Amino acid sequence: MCYNLLNFRLEYKTYKHDEKVILMMLEADQFNQQEMIKEKNAVAKSSVLAAVLLTGMKFIVGYSTGSLGIISEALHSGLDFVAAFITYIAVKLSSKPPDEKYNYGRGKVESFSALIETLLLLATCIWIIHEATDRLRGQGGEVETNIWAFLVMGISIIIDYSRSTALYRVAKKYNSQALMADALHFSSDILSSAVVIIGLIFVKIGYPYGDPIAALAVAVLVIFASYRLGKETINCLMDRAPEGLSQKIEDTVLAIENVSKIERLRVRVAGSETFVDANISVSRALPLEQAHKIANDAEIEIQKILPGADVLIHLDPIDIPSESMINKVIAIAYKHTQIKETHNITFLKLEDQKLCLELHVEVDPDLTLVEAHNIVTAFEKELLHELPMLSSINTHIDIVSNGSIDCKTVGIKETDIIKKIESIVNNLGDKTTKCTDIKVRMSGKDYFASIQCVANPDLKIVEAHEICDQIELKVQNSVKNLKYVLVHIEPKQ
Repeated sequence: MCYNLLNFRLEYKTYKHDEKVILMMLEADQFNQQEMIKEKNAVAKSSVLAAVLLTGMKFIVGYSTGSLGIISEALHSGLDFVAAFITYIAVKLSSKPPDEKYNYGRGKVESFSALIETLLLLATCIWIIHEATDRLRGQGGEVETNIWAFLVMGISIIIDYSRSTALYRVAKKYNSQALMADALHFSSDILSSAVVIIGLIFVKIGYPYGDPIAALAVAVLVIFASYRLGKETINCLMDRAPEGLSQKIEDTVLAIENVSKIERLRVRVAGSETFVDANISVSRALPLEQAHKIANDAEIEIQKILPGADVLIHLDPIDIPSESMINKVIAIAYKHTQIKETHNITFLKLEDQKLCLELHVEVDPDLTLVEAHNIVTAFEKELLHELPMLSSINTHIDIVSNGSIDCKTVGIKETDIIKKIESIVNNLGDKTTKCTDIKVRMSGKDYFASIQCVANPDLKIVEAHEICDQIELKVQNSVKNLKYVLVHIEPKQ
């Protein structure tokens, strides 16, 4: 009923559990499914046995007394036996897991069995109404009332109450339509048995028409129950969403942060399983991991409403008017697969109120200048189209690193580069900034410097960034063959 194991495994990939914990969770889910199957099968089998017992008792007493009310109840119970047996078979079939032929499982077997039960009940009602009208016209035998007639109907009410309670509990627990139909059968039997007892009392006090009238009342009750059951079954077979559920799911999903709207929402019920699939719109500028988290959050929130539902979320990236200009640029860059990354995105507002965009774009280092220029030009054209407020775009073409670089560490005794860098850092205008560690590596004739320093913890991050820029610029100008310099700044403890 709940997660199939594939969905379960996929869901838990998003959490940082170790392998043992994940296996324990999978084993727990398998155990719960086995318990569900065992409990559903047990309650369905006990219903079959109860129906056999009730049908036998009612037929014996009905024919011995000539009571049409009891005979109609016997036929009703006989159909309950057929229905309970069909339910038992349906529950066993629907419990089988999804496979290559039945990707969604066999849950609708329960709905189909419930539809068969409905048709059987309606056929019985037609026969009961026909016989009752004949009795009201004076046709048919006399009714003999005795203690056995009242006793069998009393026992029937007790058994029916016991079975309907057990069936309803398990049906509600596992959302089983077949078991709910069986519970409805036994519940209607309680009312119809009570009506038959009333009819027998009228016959006992000298009103013979009480028995056929009671039979008609039983037929009306069964027709009403059949209508309710048939309506629910057909709705399920036609994949009609439960009343109000779609709106409830939509309101829940829209309450999740960064969900803009729901483009499509579909809900279908198959036996004890509910399937939900939805297309939700999010900002196209969101990182993949954050977008995945939104989808995962949506699944969790829906499963709070529908425990054990099989939920599929599809994300649609859209242009959200409220997103920042920088995010719009990043989102447009995502569409150009040959652009690896964009950074240093800066908007310059000029004196004439025109807006200029300047940014760095990284591409594959193996491209020729013409190829890289064409890629960036196409990107700039789309930027100008989607951001008409821009008057111009200046792009610096960067290259993506080829990966790791073979290099060696340069020791303090072997060069004065480290001392030169340390002097630059410690002699900045901001006297609170001090160098704590310097590492210089060498690859061929090129140097790579990594500098760690501390500064006043009360500095604004903007000020700290300016200090890093100053250090990088001065070191670049002071050290020959320096390929790049990286500055890491921390608050002074």
